[in-house]
Amino acid sequence: MVNASKRVGGGHIRRCLDLADEITKNYPNQIKIEFITWDLDVQFELLIERYKIQRIEENQLLSFLDIVFSTEKHVFLVDVNSEHVQTVDFQVFLRNHGVKSIYFLANYDWSYNCDILINTSLLANEKTIKSASNTLCLLGPDYFIFRKSFRHLNNIKQQVKNKVFISFGNADPHDYTLIFIHYFLEVKTDLEIVIIVGSANSNLNEIRELGNKLPKNVDLVFDEDDLLPFMENSKFAMVSVGSVFYELGLLGIPTILFPSSEMENLVAKHLVKLGFAKMGIEYGETFKVETIEAYLIEPIELERKDLKALLNPLGIEKIVQEFRLEESIC
Repeated sequence: MVNASKRVGGGHIRRCLDLADEITKNYPNQIKIEFITWDLDVQFELLIERYKIQRIEENQLLSFLDIVFSTEKHVFLVDVNSEHVQTVDFQVFLRNHGVKSIYFLANYDWSYNCDILINTSLLANEKTIKSASNTLCLLGPDYFIFRKSFRHLNNIKQQVKNKVFISFGNADPHDYTLIFIHYFLEVKTDLEIVIIVGSANSNLNEIRELGNKLPKNVDLVFDEDDLLPFMENSKFAMVSVGSVFYELGLLGIPTILFPSSEMENLVAKHLVKLGFAKMGIEYGETFKVETIEAYLIEPIELERKDLKALLNPLGIEKIVQEFRLEESIC
């Protein structure tokens, strides 16, 4: 169960799709996979169209699952931030139906009574996780789900260029992309700028129009899933706190973070404290390009610890092994 829209972004559905593909690869013709959602924009529906999609209303979820769980044996994976679905009562409902439940942790303050709990953040190893004694916790970046192009890099060596990679997620709820585009329309830089624009960005039409006016050294890349070619050889990056941060870490590229939620802000502050990143702006602060334009006008070296040693490019394989789905196959 997962949502993907301009409101919640596309990171959740991307990792669920990667998991679905990995499970299909490991259990060919043995497991049927369906996506349940109540908030799914059309561009994300196209992304997962090779799997069956069940659209429901959130308030109809329990009655829908009562019917579904009465017919077959199920494993139920939850990657939504809905408090209703994240409650212990709902998790007990799943257990009472004999359903193996797998949750992505959505809030460190919530309690979990599921079979498997996943949180791939570096912060997960530092927090006290509120989980039942029989919950298997898969915590930390050793379980991170990298995109396919990052799973077999073979010790790639960066040839650092005068390039900056910028990406604020698929939805960019705080309009950072648009702010930077307006900045580059007014201020010249000798840097090569690559800005990734997600398909769920609410300013998409305006960004496309402004893109025609940008200088040649500022390149807009629209709705691209394989970001490796655009990240490679960057001097540094400015990104939101998500999968892109860890992918940049795998490449050894210094990063400035722009969290877009309270949860992301908590993670970002921890990463900065550990020396793995710099903070561009904290969540809730008024964004001013002037606060970080020193990086753009006179690029400086960003001193930070190397993250690569803590990352497992094949974390998805480790997760699927821990699922032990062969026990759930009828």
